[in-house]
Amino acid sequence: MAILIALALLCAPGCSTRAQRLYRRAEAFFVQGQYQLAAAEYNRIIRESPDDPLADDALYKLAYLYREELDSPGAAVQSYRYLVDTYHNSSYADDALMWIVYIGRRRLHKPDMVVATCQEIDERFGKDTGLRAQAWLQAAGAYYDAGDIEKARRQCEAIVKEFSGERGTAAEASLLLANIVRDQSSNSAEVVGLYEQIVKQYPDTPAAAKARQAAGWLYYDVKTKEDQQRLSQQQRQAHMLKAVPAIDSYPQQPAIELLAAVRSLLQQAGTQVSLDELMVVSGLAFNFSFNVDKPQALEWFCRNPLALVAEEMGFGHNLWTFREMEQALAAVITTLHNNRPLLIAYGRSQARPALIVGYKPAEKKVYLALPGDSKRVVSEETFAQQCQSAKVQRLWSPHLEAGYQFSLTARKREPTVKAVVKSAILRALLTLDQAELMGTPAGRAGYQAFRTYIHNCVSGETGVSRKKLQQWASRAVPHLTVTRRAASRYLSQSQAAVSGPEQVALTAASESYENLAHEWQRIGEKIEGAGSQPTPPRSLSSEPPEAEEAWVQILQDAEAITEQEQQTLQDLAAALGG
Repeated sequence: MAILIALALLCAPGCSTRAQRLYRRAEAFFVQGQYQLAAAEYNRIIRESPDDPLADDALYKLAYLYREELDSPGAAVQSYRYLVDTYHNSSYADDALMWIVYIGRRRLHKPDMVVATCQEIDERFGKDTGLRAQAWLQAAGAYYDAGDIEKARRQCEAIVKEFSGERGTAAEASLLLANIVRDQSSNSAEVVGLYEQIVKQYPDTPAAAKARQAAGWLYYDVKTKEDQQRLSQQQRQAHMLKAVPAIDSYPQQPAIELLAAVRSLLQQAGTQVSLDELMVVSGLAFNFSFNVDKPQALEWFCRNPLALVAEEMGFGHNLWTFREMEQALAAVITTLHNNRPLLIAYGRSQARPALIVGYKPAEKKVYLALPGDSKRVVSEETFAQQCQSAKVQRLWSPHLEAGYQFSLTARKREPTVKAVVKSAILRALLTLDQAELMGTPAGRAGYQAFRTYIHNCVSGETGVSRKKLQQWASRAVPHLTVTRRAASRYLSQSQAAVSGPEQVALTAASESYENLAHEWQRIGEKIEGAGSQPTPPRSLSSEPPEAEEAWVQILQDAEAITEQEQQTLQDLAAALGG
């Protein structure tokens, strides 16, 4: 209801309030992935217009950002707490309290916080037995996680007694009780009896399914019929995808190879896209960051490219990290049966993107498609080792851990070429003002850092090295050349989708990016040629005049090319309505 009210206020005719304007700004930043900026705007609404109808909605979204996008569980709890204490009648109050319970257990590991919040839920929502039961189950789990087994036991017993009508929650509490006995008892028969009682008392609940599985590990003799049923189920779960497009191989360009893997997912889902388009959509075609010791910084994305590309292409998606192989393989079964491959990181020494295209549980075999049209069949054990301990290269923040899985779901909409281009350009323009990327100067600050370093090479400042700049250029400049040419080609191909001034702007930008690719290649050659000369002492240069002139020319070229990069993007964004 609160969201509907917020939308009604934002869409109402006439003059908008300051809170509404701030809310629209926050929502725009949110959609663009500018989470810090979105959080700042939501904060302003709460601080400046605490009585506005949008205030509790803004506070709830701020708490979400802290929880999910900014990795600040403590700040999330504070925001939820402020919402509950300040906006007593908010429709988000019950949800906020449950999130405090969840974060207190899963992220902060504070059983006392969880219990205190459960007591508050009892007082405020005494009639909502489902909500109360779920909260107290989390409290029992918090005690169990903290090793306070006796309190966990007593809490589970209280849940089973007080919330017997909430069968799913009562079943989970009974399962936790059985697990406690399992942990403390060597009597397998007693534990099996507890599991069987759960199956009998709470059939068709998730807890009953877990109890059946847990009991199965304790039986010494598995019945022949159960074996046959299990084998039959595994055979039904087996699935193989056919004609999954291969991943193009870019072994020395991890960012581009990852986009190539996403391209394969999109093609398998029936959407034909070029790698040029994905470099534009993900921002890779426009990004610039500079650290002479980290030329790979140019391959970093400003936000998660997997989710971004899926959203821009109109697809839903799933992205998660599994802790247990059982969870991973269950997801594989479900996704393959939905006719979707899964993108993973595969390889312990140097992880590369791979697609899971088949799985046969009865044979314990996983079928993979690797870059370069390479196919591989591996055992479940090998699959687990290569995925869960994969050395995933950091390409954006927050960093994906080993063991991640990504898949596309249904397509919700089919965006126009014009909409894709405009969104990508405006997003790239925003990143110009992003001062750093994972600790490295980026955007305008990156261009300035690049020019300053060359200027210091010219003047012989202490702490700079022409040799290092030469090494940077040998890796960074080829990447810049490839990505700018990708921008040029895609913008040229997109001209047919627009007309008038916009078409003229795309033509000019395409020509500019082709020229930029040429200029980057030229300046790279100059740096590599002049970089072999030692950096002169600051007080006295021993270089011959022609070498000094070469570095002066490099500086002039750097100033020109960085200015052209920024101006091209700004002009195109302005022409497209930015």
